[in-house]
Amino acid sequence: MVADIKLQTEEPLVRVRGLSKRYAQGHWFARKKYLIEALSGVEFSIRPRSTLAVVGESGAGKSTLARCLARLEEPSSGEIWYEGKSLLDLPSKDRLWVRRQIQLVFQDPTSALNPRLSAVEIVAEPLVIHGEGSKVDRRERALTAMEQTGLSPQWGDKSPLEFSGGQRQRLALARALVLGPKFLILDEALAGLDLSIQAQMVNLLLDIQATQALTYLYISHDLALVSNIADEVAVMREGTIIERCRTSELFNNPRHLYTQQLIASIPRLGSHA
Repeated sequence: MVADIKLQTEEPLVRVRGLSKRYAQGHWFARKKYLIEALSGVEFSIRPRSTLAVVGESGAGKSTLARCLARLEEPSSGEIWYEGKSLLDLPSKDRLWVRRQIQLVFQDPTSALNPRLSAVEIVAEPLVIHGEGSKVDRRERALTAMEQTGLSPQWGDKSPLEFSGGQRQRLALARALVLGPKFLILDEALAGLDLSIQAQMVNLLLDIQATQALTYLYISHDLALVSNIADEVAVMREGTIIERCRTSELFNNPRHLYTQQLIASIPRLGSHA
């Protein structure tokens, strides 16, 4: 009950208002182009140290939302606020600060894991980009981040190709954590892993959230997985959030027909406590 009251009264870390993203479609020399609206008037907020899951089928706009929040894409309209600052109006001197504070972890970490680098070099790379510390200091911080994600520091000099899929995802997570962010965007980060590995990763994410006071936006199509990690759930359909509530309420009393259909499609889902 205390946690619920705190979640309701604490100022949001992240606030999104009227966020839209449109893409022009059609050949470059065509007379007429038409717009595809990937996001339409998306609104939500996330309290510090909590997890909001965004769920929906493929094409709902979830990954576009992630990329806009991480500032990898520019929204067409709307507002994104972080710690009371508008991310769309930040002066250039504050943009590096945002990149430290907000980190994105993808489903497939392969693109972020350069096979020509060792594991510890991959994790330390953000420190190099931001010009932090000496080479020795960066290595120590990277090894610490690896240890925090359950990877032995003794594996620091291994190639990422020597790691399993679950271990590579831990490596990508360590890379995201090494700068000390407050907000992680996890875009289908556990999809494709074996169920046992998924369960281990959920426990790891919850432990890291508790010890490092992190806030998560967890994007997924897997409602069963979401039920184990999220405080709140927002359901997206065709670029719009159609329902948002506490996780227990969503599973016990889904209001929108589309949400009911998503929950009904989950194999052998028991009653959510």
